[in-house]
Amino acid sequence: LASLEARKEAYENRRIGSPDKNNPFSAAVNFFGKAVTGHSVVNNHPYFDSRQEKREAIEDLESQITDLKAAMVQTPDVIDQAQKNYNAFVARVPWGQAAN
Repeated sequence: LASLEARKEAYENRRIGSPDKNNPFSAAVNFFGKAVTGHSVVNNHPYFDSRQEKREAIEDLESQITDLKAAMVQTPDVIDQAQKNYNAFVARVPWGQAAN
């Protein structure tokens, strides 16, 4: 859940459009960054092409977060029911009574 919320925040802060590849400063930083880290530094995070794409990505993450929260609310009930089923099973089988 925390990783989804962090990704949503990153999407909200991500820019729209493409980075200026003709910018000498970003080109220099990228060159030295690649030399040090082995991968692109400036263009490491892709930009969204349009506002619509950004909105759809954020809405998709929001729906995933909502679904996960709904599932987390139901989890204690599921665990309680499983424990009741297990207790009923142990009470019925002959070796379960011998263990008690």
